[in-house]
Amino acid sequence: MAGRKKIALLMGQADEYYQAQFVEGFTSKAFENDIDVVIFGSYLKYQNSRVREIGETSIFSLVPYEEFDAVAVMADTLQSPGLSDSLEEIIHERCNCPVIFVDKESKYFPSIFPNHYEDAKKLVNHLIEEHGYTDIAYLTGKAWHQYSRQRLQGFIDAMSEHGLNVGKERVFYGDFWYTSGENLGDRLIKKGGKLPQAIACANDCMAIGLATALTDGGLRIPEDIAVIGYDSMEEGRYSPAPITSVKLPARAMGVHALENLLDWMNGREAKPFTELGEFFRGSSCGCTKQVNEIDTKYRQQWPTDTSHNSVFSSYNHLDEDLVIQNDFDSLTRTVFSYVFQIRDFESFSICLNDKWKEKAKAMSGTIEESRLTPEKLSETDRYFSRKMMHVIACRPEHLNCDRVSDEVYFDRDLVIPRLGMEREKPEAFFITPMHFEDSVFGYAVLSYTEPKSYKKSYRFWLHSVMRGLENFRRYDELITINKKLEASIIRDPLTGIYNYNGFLRQTEETINMNPLKGGEQIGVFAIDIKNLSKINNDDGRKAGDNAIINVSRSLGEVFSKGSVFCMGNGEMVAIEVMKDADVQGELEKRFKQLDEKIEEYNASLPEGSRHVKVYYGTADGQPKTRDDYERLVNLALSRKNGQKINFQRLSADGLDDNQIQEATIVNSILDENKINYHFQPIINARTGEIYAYEALMRADTNPYIQPLLVIKYAEIFGRLYDIEYATFNNVLNYVMKHNDEFKQGAKIFINSIPGQRLNKVDLKKIYDMTSGTSDRLVVEFTEQSEIDDDELNDMKQEYESLGFETAVDDYGTGYSNVSNLLRYMPKYVKIDRALLANIQDSPQKQHFVKDIIEFSHDNDILALAEGIETSEEIATVIGLGIDLIQGYYTARPSDIIIKEIDPDIKAEIIKYSRARDEEDARRIYVAGREARISIPRLIKDGFNIISITSGEVTHRDLVITGVPGDDAQIGVEIGSGYKGRILLENCTFSGRKHPAAIDIAEDCEVVISVSGENKLMDGGIRVASTSTLIFEGDGKLAINVTGKEAFGIGNDMGSYHGDLVFDQDGLIDITINASKGIAIGSGLGGHTSIRRGVYKLNLMGQQCVGFGSIEGNIEPLISNCAFEVKSTAINAVGIGSFTGNCDTMIEHSSVNMDFFGSDVVLVGSKKSDKLNISIFSAAFTMKARAHDITAIGSGTAAPTNINIDYLATKIDIEGSQTDFFRGVDSGVKVRVSNSRTEGCIVTNLEDREYDGVMDYKIWDSTVSINRNGQMISDHIWTGS
Repeated sequence: MAGRKKIALLMGQADEYYQAQFVEGFTSKAFENDIDVVIFGSYLKYQNSRVREIGETSIFSLVPYEEFDAVAVMADTLQSPGLSDSLEEIIHERCNCPVIFVDKESKYFPSIFPNHYEDAKKLVNHLIEEHGYTDIAYLTGKAWHQYSRQRLQGFIDAMSEHGLNVGKERVFYGDFWYTSGENLGDRLIKKGGKLPQAIACANDCMAIGLATALTDGGLRIPEDIAVIGYDSMEEGRYSPAPITSVKLPARAMGVHALENLLDWMNGREAKPFTELGEFFRGSSCGCTKQVNEIDTKYRQQWPTDTSHNSVFSSYNHLDEDLVIQNDFDSLTRTVFSYVFQIRDFESFSICLNDKWKEKAKAMSGTIEESRLTPEKLSETDRYFSRKMMHVIACRPEHLNCDRVSDEVYFDRDLVIPRLGMEREKPEAFFITPMHFEDSVFGYAVLSYTEPKSYKKSYRFWLHSVMRGLENFRRYDELITINKKLEASIIRDPLTGIYNYNGFLRQTEETINMNPLKGGEQIGVFAIDIKNLSKINNDDGRKAGDNAIINVSRSLGEVFSKGSVFCMGNGEMVAIEVMKDADVQGELEKRFKQLDEKIEEYNASLPEGSRHVKVYYGTADGQPKTRDDYERLVNLALSRKNGQKINFQRLSADGLDDNQIQEATIVNSILDENKINYHFQPIINARTGEIYAYEALMRADTNPYIQPLLVIKYAEIFGRLYDIEYATFNNVLNYVMKHNDEFKQGAKIFINSIPGQRLNKVDLKKIYDMTSGTSDRLVVEFTEQSEIDDDELNDMKQEYESLGFETAVDDYGTGYSNVSNLLRYMPKYVKIDRALLANIQDSPQKQHFVKDIIEFSHDNDILALAEGIETSEEIATVIGLGIDLIQGYYTARPSDIIIKEIDPDIKAEIIKYSRARDEEDARRIYVAGREARISIPRLIKDGFNIISITSGEVTHRDLVITGVPGDDAQIGVEIGSGYKGRILLENCTFSGRKHPAAIDIAEDCEVVISVSGENKLMDGGIRVASTSTLIFEGDGKLAINVTGKEAFGIGNDMGSYHGDLVFDQDGLIDITINASKGIAIGSGLGGHTSIRRGVYKLNLMGQQCVGFGSIEGNIEPLISNCAFEVKSTAINAVGIGSFTGNCDTMIEHSSVNMDFFGSDVVLVGSKKSDKLNISIFSAAFTMKARAHDITAIGSGTAAPTNINIDYLATKIDIEGSQTDFFRGVDSGVKVRVSNSRTEGCIVTNLEDREYDGVMDYKIWDSTVSINRNGQMISDHIWTGS
């Protein structure tokens, strides 16, 4: 039916149960009303990386919104950050038709939702009324999510209506994923105590995760604890104990959404959605009879995966068959041969972008790391070409009308041609992207005439095809690169004719395939373009290139039966088999023909252009081997060069009278060494300080001769070497004599003339002139130098042995390339002015220059920007990361040496440098898109901060993984309000550029689970005062912090820290080296409980605390752990505080103290108003060497209560003011029972100095102390 109405449906993961049911209802109602449905969808609801997110969501840029009669959006299935909101804005702007949003509120359009509140109540009522549970906990989803709030409220109200209170401790938050349930189960088991009778979960995923953890912990479901879910997914229904749940009315919602759109399309008022979900009675709640489904799940069809060779069959070899294809036709036909695996469709198409490989390559890696926006989703051309290639088109098999072709195209606006065709029945078209990461190839279209969605197998099948396309794209790209590389090896890149390597290869083929016959000779014709460098200088590089190209073409025409080779720099050789006895005569004729063609070219040049002339030389012979051919060619080249030299001497290169006069002056300059030098500063791009000076030649003559003219005439006279030696000699003489005028330590850059390498005798003279400062000398080369690898390596080794550094000049123009830069491997690369002029206005230049800088840095080369003339240019190059700057803007060349540049310019450089540092300093990766985060991948992508927020993210609970031993410069910032669990696996974090290695903001509830080897360098874990941090796991956490003030876990010296709960089994090893520092705690203190684990605290510096506070009141708890504090700090407290009140509890623990300092307290405080210490069932080892030592108690008199029961102590303390208990007076109460103390005390304090002053009692205990050489046994001090 032509003109059939069509409705668009936007969604994610159409094969998932809930979405599939919705589609079934939506399309069934549409088909009843003869309406087509076009479904644009991503494969998954959310993606775990930015590049995959770009690829999948690209399909929504294809939607022609104006062409539809209505639009529906399943917004809650589009969970990529910014996607749903962006689509809402686009639809609002472009659609003039009815629109409905499903499962999410919209600013502009009506929405429909299932009644989660009533369904959640229904489930909780079942637990209370049918099973009699009264202690029920609830695991809801993300706190910000509307469905989480609705389901939680349903739970609370159901409990309240039955007179049951819900405490805060019985409500938990997750993120709708399995790990949330697993984490809750683990915590409940480790925490111990009374478990709830039942736990209701806000979806089946979390219920499955919870049941997994509980059963792993030895509990039975439902015998020991009942678990229910919500949304009744297939995994839940077929669990070991089927999960009691509610099936959401997805199909009914699909029908209702379509009915609403029809009502609005026809001007009628829409009805509200009231249908409730279907209760699924499983056995996880305690029910013994399941009324909805039986335990065995039957197949709906007889064929199995194996018998039918489906996508999931062990015999499915689609991936392998695609990988081995090496041409596009074979690839597409292989894809087509596997279409049978998805054949239950009305139609299926694969539509690829025109030139899809090139477009995919251009897209790859070009998408910036940022949230999706309406603008990005509207850039259709970015992802899809205007012309689409209809590669595969299939219909039902019995119609026999399938097609595979790369010659059928259609306009993108059609989306798919079938949509506009006359068809007997309405169809549902599923349009999904064909992509790999962020490279988009096109899209696939699947259609049905029955109301249903595609299956998971279709998604898997398409992913195999997409991998095949990407593999072929890369293979094709590799072939292209190899061809280019091969061509670059044997062909000249400018002319395309064979180079010297090509000549050798062709010679081998000629010798083997076409050896000379009797009477045949080889004629060799060698030419060289006269004054090519002058053409380049006068008329531009393009004119020189055109001259080379034209001459090579003309030479090829003259020697059409032979072969032409390009030897570089305008030098070419033609070789031809000749039967003429007078080969030399024939070659002379050929020269005349060539000369005529060149003159025709000259006539076409613009007026005033330098004309092209050539030198030539010839040779002939009967070569039999490759060496014979080479000798013949070299003979022709030698004759050509002889002609060139003679012509230059005889004609003086056509000099006029003025030029001859200039040449005479230059000769005099060289004879009398009248060459002076001006010096231009080279500036450090970070500090604005002078880093080096470049020596620039100036002729000391009147009239003045430009440096380039000096070089020009010196070349004519063959005296370039004289300039080379004079440059080194004169510059170094000047620098040595005026050394004090230069900035101390600044380097001197000297330009070397191409091909004029100093001989060893002269080089030794230059080295001797440097007087041991040869490392200041930097020799600049241009890449135009014709130098082979052996000579280059010899020259580099020679300069390195003398301590000279090297630089490549004028990089980025002419013959510059990466290959040459790698050959030279200089210390510096000078980027040519041509790339830097107005760079702020040219993104292309910025991209190219940034690549050069990054390549240089990757190879330990400093990048220098030369010719900088404006503030805008200097700001841009500093922003790109340049190391050094040279140009008129910073300082002009001058015979007056300066040590500092203009202060305003220097300040400007520092400002731009700091701006770049600040930009580089915070490269933030926002966590939550994926559950598992790889530190090496983030470091590779340039991130240095992981930001974990409480906002609307896909994953709240995270796993962060690293590599043991890595020194990652990355920190973690946890935003205010975050509640979740973070598993650290072999992670390294740094606080070098951050306030702390892990920084937890206000109002957070964080669980850090430690696995493997983890370390924090240059910063600890900061916990804001209103937050809670719980440690768990069996891994190791090592923290090393050095600074004026430092903390390990807690907060800084002027703050309180939040609640710290240590509930892990592994080792926490903290080293603090600071003027004032604390390993666990903060300056003002906070609540801390150590419940288990192993602890090693190392204190160094001036004033340090192991566990407690500097001056705040604290109530530390240490239980069931091994606790060690070693200190070399001058003033130190092991457990307690310097001046704060302490209420300390230590039980069931082993405590080891080893202190060396001046004034130390092992357990207690140095000076406090109140002190309580309780020790039960513990073993202490106390060793200290200091001037003032307090083992247990207060260093000064204070109201104190010390209760010790079942304590075994070994003590070894020595100091002038030292004792087991110190600072005692009438306000001190000590009780010791069932304990043993042994060891030695060396002190200047008199024995029993405080006898009778404090309230001290001891019973059922033994004491064996060597005090100042006297053994004291049994009961020491007053006791009963």
